[in-house]
This record gives sequence, structure tokens and C-alpha cells, in this order.
Amino acid sequence: MENRRRYQRIALSLSAEAINASGMCRRVDLIELSQQGLALLCDQAAIDHLEALDPVSGRARFPVEIELRFTLTYQGETKTFNYRCRMVHKQRRSQNEYRCGFLLLETGEEESELLTAFLEHSIDEG
Repeated sequence: MENRRRYQRIALSLSAEAINASGMCRRVDLIELSQQGLALLCDQAAIDHLEALDPVSGRARFPVEIELRFTLTYQGETKTFNYRCRMVHKQRRSQNEYRCGFLLLETGEEESELLTAFLEHSIDEG
């Protein structure tokens, strides 16, 4: 299968906070990161959280968009990142485990520069 990614991704294992469209927060596992997107490892409860129904209409929200908050340490500095993300795929890996891919939608210039530096450093070390 051809890899069409513009940016190299790195594997990692971080705890992150996913805030769904209803404003509710839940811990998820961040397992891959690139300048353009990320992957989360989720159980069924986390999927239900991410795909929360609209409280007014009771219907599913599409596309699924969340805010994701996570912390990275680079050159001795700890920085919290907040990204608006859109789910672009969901793959069931086992009975109660899903791998979900997200596209990064919104980022500040400083966050973008720090993320790029972190990723380049991680790729160079890998």
C-alpha cells in the first residue's frame, strides 16, 4: 500500500485529554503524531465519548471533531498543546480496542513551531 503522508509520523505513548462536542473530557492514549495528524488508541467507552450525540437533536454529529490536549517535553521544557481535530478514520483492532486517526485543524503559530521542532528532533534520534 502506498504511503501518501506528507509528514513522517512518530510512535509514542502519551495520555491526552479529549474534549468532545458536548464539552465533556475523557483520557485517551495518543499513539502517533505528525505535523498534520495523530492517532489515538481508544476503548468502546472512549469511542462513545468522542462520538457523543448532539444534546439538542439526539443525532450523531458528523464529522466528529474534538479538542485534544496533551503535554510534550522538549529540551527540558514542558509545553501543553491544544488542537482542534477531525476524525478521518476509525479501525477496530479487537473486541474493545479502536485506532482512530485525526487531522489537526487548528493550531497557533508558536504551537506549530514547537511541534515541528519536537518531531524533527524525535525523527533524528529515531
